[in-house]
Amino acid sequence: MILRLAVLTTVLCAAPAWSATISWDCNTESDMKEYRLERSGDAGASWGVASMIPHPQPCVSPITLQYGAYLAPGTKLFRLFAGDKAGNWSQPSNVVSLTVKPPIIGNTGGQVEQPLPPSPFVPVVNPPPVVRPGKLAGFQVSNIGSTSAKVTVPLPAGTGADIRLSLDPIAWGGATSLSCASAGGVLTCLLENLLPNRVYALQGVYYFGVMNQGAIYGDLSDVVTFTTAPFVPSPTSPPPPDEPDDAVTVADALDTAAMRCKQAKSCSGKTFANFLLEELKKVKP
Repeated sequence: MILRLAVLTTVLCAAPAWSATISWDCNTESDMKEYRLERSGDAGASWGVASMIPHPQPCVSPITLQYGAYLAPGTKLFRLFAGDKAGNWSQPSNVVSLTVKPPIIGNTGGQVEQPLPPSPFVPVVNPPPVVRPGKLAGFQVSNIGSTSAKVTVPLPAGTGADIRLSLDPIAWGGATSLSCASAGGVLTCLLENLLPNRVYALQGVYYFGVMNQGAIYGDLSDVVTFTTAPFVPSPTSPPPPDEPDDAVTVADALDTAAMRCKQAKSCSGKTFANFLLEELKKVKP
């Protein structure tokens, strides 16, 4: 639980010098257990536990403590913590100071300010603010084909970028990180093996350091979409016409002319020549 800060409202010095009245507002949280009063005599350089005070029931403000331990002359600082039944403690309250003046007739009783148990409180040291890269912007998609495209994005000096792609709609955790190359402050990603006529989505993030090894990331970019071109089959040359099975060669023409001449009743050289001329006309060039 988060404890509400207790606040010291008054610190009054009464006579004699080692008696003080301290009061604060009661913490109204239901699981309150106690308060821890701490004191410092060295301007807050060190603190000690001055008193443990049970949380009163009922909770009525103000809570008043008569602090009767001897206080040596000088400036004393007080602060208060509120603790619950689970052992959780609040941050310290505001600090109030008390100036103890030396007694007029001196310390006739030989009183000594007793040392206090050290405070268990450990201040939280705020780490320096983390410098994050800016939000990635400036996607440019070009050379969009049916299965490929080109993506460019500005790449500020000292940053890396994780660019991811998926079919639209994109889900960062399930998208594919692209392999890109940088040159001249521009990151270029060549997209291949895309599906034709589909809507794709891109998203990216700048980072400082080494990705997946403690890198510091900026904000995710806005989603950018593009549509691949429809598939267009490439033109092909028509197949050559089939050769007829009965294609005639010169040798076929000679054989046929000789056979016709043999079948004729008479076959002179002129007759054979006529037969051969007719058959040669059937030969394909």
